[in-house]
Amino acid sequence: MPDPTHRTVSASQAAALLNVHPYLTRWMLYQKFVAPTADEDDDNRLRWGRLMQPLILAEAARDLRMQVRPNEADTYVRRGVLGCTRDADIIAPDLGPGALEVGVAFDYRSFAERWGGGAAPPMDKEIQVQVQMYVGDGAKPYGHGMLGVWCAGEMHYLERRPDEPLWRELEREATQFLADVEARREPEALGTTLELPMALARYRKGGAGALDLSEPTEANRKLLEAVQMFAWARDQAGAADKTKEGCRAQIVLAAKDADEVLLPEGWRLSLKRVRSAEKLVTPDMVGKPLRKASTSLVIRVAAGSTDTTPGILRSGDENE
Repeated sequence: MPDPTHRTVSASQAAALLNVHPYLTRWMLYQKFVAPTADEDDDNRLRWGRLMQPLILAEAARDLRMQVRPNEADTYVRRGVLGCTRDADIIAPDLGPGALEVGVAFDYRSFAERWGGGAAPPMDKEIQVQVQMYVGDGAKPYGHGMLGVWCAGEMHYLERRPDEPLWRELEREATQFLADVEARREPEALGTTLELPMALARYRKGGAGALDLSEPTEANRKLLEAVQMFAWARDQAGAADKTKEGCRAQIVLAAKDADEVLLPEGWRLSLKRVRSAEKLVTPDMVGKPLRKASTSLVIRVAAGSTDTTPGILRSGDENE
């Protein structure tokens, strides 16, 4: 759980400081701090993971033969610029207090890809438990930690020890990040598909007229390459979809609220919000009604006179 006061970077967010988080980039984390919003609804896997957590913690207590103290109140602990909401504390007779973080792999594929079949944790989970050890009781760190993951009815455990060089790096990055938030210095976006929903949310109604980026600077040429790749990927199937979405994120972020963007070599973009009919979606497992967003962003690409790419579409619409 993130820090509700936004005074610290939480253990679950810390991997985004280094851009190694699977669901969050540093740019996205900055947006969450600058303009906090209510947390989005969990998907079914996250919800089931939370429902299974008490059972997994009870099993961990039996397997590890340690005292396990679940964080039933979801207490958030801060130490300096970092903080955490641990799943549980563990007490080992020879090591003292430690951090216990548990998770669920719902299929063997994710267990193999994310956890190396139980041999090594994903980097974001390693960072998460390292921050939990660093935070400790809020005054001093813990000397050990444990990652536990449930997969197909079996528990797997990875014992962790403090990584002090990583602690120092995370301290530095969190300090710089919080200073950037305070000064409103926005980090550079990576232009990945992860950032696309936030990028689309930032592009509201347009109305800012044309944005002239036609000067052939390095940044503008980089954006032009993304636009050209976007136009190419729009006409391809399957494998090109991920490329197209990454390019779309770069385009929307660069456009800000402009209706038109002028690019080097005569290339041009036009962007427009279009309202579409609301769609009903199958209710989730607790029966809460869900509805899809009712607007889409149409991006039109007009190629410049230097376009020599075979098969590239010179103009067309692309919906959100």
